[in-house]
This record gives sequence, C-alpha cells and structure tokens, in this order.
Amino acid sequence: MLKKLLVFSVQCMFISYILVAAALYCFQEKLIFLPARLESGYRFDLRSPFEEINLAADGAVLNGLRIHAQKPKGALLFFHGNAGTLQDWSPVAERFAALGYETYLFNYRGYGKSTGRISSEAVLFDDADKAVEYVRNDFGGKPEVVAGYSMGSGLAARAARQYGIRKLALFAPYFKLDDFLHEKVVWMPKFLIRYRIPTADFIAAAKQSEITLLHGRQDALIGVENMHKLSKLLKKQDKAFELEADHNTIMLKPELWQILQNRL
Repeated sequence: MLKKLLVFSVQCMFISYILVAAALYCFQEKLIFLPARLESGYRFDLRSPFEEINLAADGAVLNGLRIHAQKPKGALLFFHGNAGTLQDWSPVAERFAALGYETYLFNYRGYGKSTGRISSEAVLFDDADKAVEYVRNDFGGKPEVVAGYSMGSGLAARAARQYGIRKLALFAPYFKLDDFLHEKVVWMPKFLIRYRIPTADFIAAAKQSEITLLHGRQDALIGVENMHKLSKLLKKQDKAFELEADHNTIMLKPELWQILQNRL
C-alpha cells in the first residue's frame, strides 16, 4: 500500500511538473516582458525637443521618439529594459541627446502606445531590425551608437553585429538570456526557453564595434558576473566598468554618464 502511494505521489509530481513546464513554455512572455500601457492619445512631456514616431512592423505599430540634439554628431538607438513606457525612459534618452546624439527609442510591442504583442524571439529581432532601418532612413545613415539596458542589451548587441555599428554601449547586460532565465527559474529546462538572445555570441562577432560595458556591483537581478564573463570576449579597444549601483540605479549614476562622455 505504501509503495503504491509513493508511486502515485511521484506520478502526480511528474504530471504537475510537466503541466507547469508546458504552461511556462507557452506563456513565458508573461515571465519575461512586463509592459505598461499608455492611452493612444497620450501626449509625451519632455524637456528636450522631440518628434513622435509610429513605425509599421508586420501587424503592429511601434511607437517611438526622436529626441533632438543641439549639434548632433550622429544618431543613437536605445533599446530599453523589460518594463516601462517611452515616458519612463525619456530622461535616459534625453541624457544621450545631451551627449550630442540624435536619440531614437521605441517601445516594444504591447508597451506604451505600441500595438500588437511579442510572440517570439524572431518577432523581437525583426522589430529591432525595423528600428535600425528606420533610423538609417530618417537620419540619413545608420546609427553611430546602439545602446541597451538589461533585456535590451541583447538586442543592442545583435544590432551592432548585424549592422556593423561603430559603438556599442550595454548597461546591466546578461551573458545569455536563456542562461539568466534558467538561473532564475531553476526547475525550467533550458530547452523549453524560447528566448535565447545570446549576448555573448553577438559581442564576440561584433568585430567592427567599440564596446563599452557597465554594470552595478550591487545588481541583485542580473549579477555583475554576467559582465565579467562578457568582458573576456572584449577586444583591446573595448572597456568594462563596475559601478557602485544596483540594477535600478545604474542609469542614474553621474559616473556612468562621465564614462559615456569619454567613450562615446
């Protein structure tokens, strides 16, 4: 009797694991992406002069901003993290513009005023490509810089490799997204993770880009060891910097912007 109960318990645990794993496979977007919405008529409030963009992207419209620099030395495309709207990210974008770059950023599908939803890694990559192409057509040349924070760091690294971007800046980057997700959800097999985004592979192949990595020592979400591993792939002209910051405060640090002033 005890043996039958034990077998039954193991079977129930196995079935429960399969059901939960299947749910995570099908709905892992809920785990990765944390969109906030804005009404379609929302009016952005920025200190800098800007233009609003609506970019058609295969069944969706990506809402974006172009923030003007006084004397632009080039264009910069910024990929934000897994949460927040363009209004939330506009102070960061305005800091990039203050460095002398005409700055572009787009909300991902389902974020802010962007329509549609993220359904696969391929969709995410395709939208990133459309953003680069938009900048190239709108500004009259490909971005001088691509930058990415947290989840956006992998997209920025891929864009740098894909388009031969001259400068790449990553903030709180992960080594590979599937490694990071597996670390956070240890009982979820890596083969079930549909969003791999291998930042390490993109950095290793970005031979034409001068790369700057910045990470907070107190980052409890994406540990600084991710940057340590990425730094082993850097070229001579590339640099990695550790700051006294956590995941949410790194972009607020004055020393980060001083480093970017010198590097970009």
